[in-house]
Amino acid sequence: MYVELQERATHGDGNVLFTRERLRLFDGSVEGRALVLCVMGECFNVSAGEQFYGPEQHYNCFAGNDGSRAYISGEFTEEGCHDDVSDLSGPQVSFRVYCSLCICIGHLPYVLVPFDVCVEP
Repeated sequence: MYVELQERATHGDGNVLFTRERLRLFDGSVEGRALVLCVMGECFNVSAGEQFYGPEQHYNCFAGNDGSRAYISGEFTEEGCHDDVSDLSGPQVSFRVYCSLCICIGHLPYVLVPFDVCVEP
C-alpha cells in the first residue's frame, strides 16, 4: 500500500484521500519520500520546495501535517502548525493556496469549511 501511495503522492492525480496518519508518512524524515502538506483539506506535494519544507527548514512544520492555522496566521512553529481554525473569521480563511512548487494530489476528508467562509475563485 505504501508504494502505491508514494507513487500517487509523487505524481499527483488529485484523488488521494489522506488520513492524518498517512499524511505523517510524508514529513521529510525518510529520504526519497515525497514531501506533502495540507492546508484547509487540500494536500500538496511540495517536494520541489525541499529547501523550504524539508527537515530543519523554516517551513518544515507543514510537511506531513495539516498546517492550516500556521498558513493563515503566519505562526510557523510546532504549536502554531495545526488544523484548528475554528476561532478565525471568514475573511481570514477565505483563500486559496497559490504556490508554483505545489501539486495538488489529494484531500483530507475530515476538514469541513462552513459555507459562509467560502469564496468563489
